[in-house]
Amino acid sequence: MRPLYALCALTILLATQLLQASDTGEPNSALPLAAANASDLSYECDAADGEVFYQHLPCPDTLPANSADCSRRVPCDANAAPVPVVSTQIPREQACREINRAGAIGRKGHERDAIASTYDKNLGRDPCR
Repeated sequence: MRPLYALCALTILLATQLLQASDTGEPNSALPLAAANASDLSYECDAADGEVFYQHLPCPDTLPANSADCSRRVPCDANAAPVPVVSTQIPREQACREINRAGAIGRKGHERDAIASTYDKNLGRDPCR
C-alpha cells in the first residue's frame, strides 16, 4: 500500500507544479527535472547499519533490526529498535548500473536490491531495460 501512496503523492505534486507553471505563464522547461522524468527515477536507500540498496520505488522508512543476522540457531531480538533508512532519488540508469555491476555481491545490502525476476524480464517488466 505504501508504494501506491507514494506514487499518488508524486503524481499530485507534479500536477500541482504543472498547473502553477501554466497559471504564471512560465514555459514548461522551467519545471524541475523530476517533473519531466518522474518515471526515470530510482532510489538509493542508505540504512543506518551500513546497508546500501537500490529500489525503483521509494525506500522503506525503517528496516527490521538485525534481520540479516537471524537464523534458526540465533533468534532475532524482539526488543531491538528498527533501523532508519534515508532515501535519495537517483537516475534509473545509475541504480540499474549499481544493481547489475559485478561487485554488487560484496555490497552490504545487495540482497535488498530491486532485481526483476526472469518471469518479469520475459514479460518486459524489467525497469532496467
